[in-house]
Amino acid sequence: PSRSYNLNNLSYDVPNFIKTAPNIRRREFLYELASLELMLSHIFNLEETPVLTKEAIARVSPEVWETAKIIPIKAFHLFDFNHNVNDYLEAVQNDEKPPKIKKKDTWVAVYRRNYKLWRLPLGRDAYNMLSDIVEGKSLSEAIVNAIEKSREPQEVLQKQVFKWFQEWVAEGFFQKIETP
Repeated sequence: PSRSYNLNNLSYDVPNFIKTAPNIRRREFLYELASLELMLSHIFNLEETPVLTKEAIARVSPEVWETAKIIPIKAFHLFDFNHNVNDYLEAVQNDEKPPKIKKKDTWVAVYRRNYKLWRLPLGRDAYNMLSDIVEGKSLSEAIVNAIEKSREPQEVLQKQVFKWFQEWVAEGFFQKIETP
């Protein structure tokens, strides 16, 4: 039973219940799915923040980009899962037949824009770079780390980085750029 006067808090313990309750089949998958759904609700209720514009990016001088830090919007979160929970949830929400539950490394950016939740599937390299940005590392640190961790040739990844950044700005992931 809930110990809170607020019904919004009712779902907070569902992932932990799934993790600890006896005789639950597909426990790991269900735990991840419940965690994703809980965080979707949480992200939806976070403060709306203005997004970074192309004009603001253009005002940043080239010599400070190396140490620049890019600040995400408040209604943003990254997830990594061991199962295909995002594909499963997407199918259910679209009234489609859900895919077979399976172990699958899954990376997802969840964000709210104009009071609508969005989920963007990410590849491993994009997730690694974006994680570093969210953790407050400079853009150059995030790029270097992504290249070092990647299985892709450096030339391929360097081209992808520019495309990712354009997509992330267009999607409204960031609110501002901090320069020293």
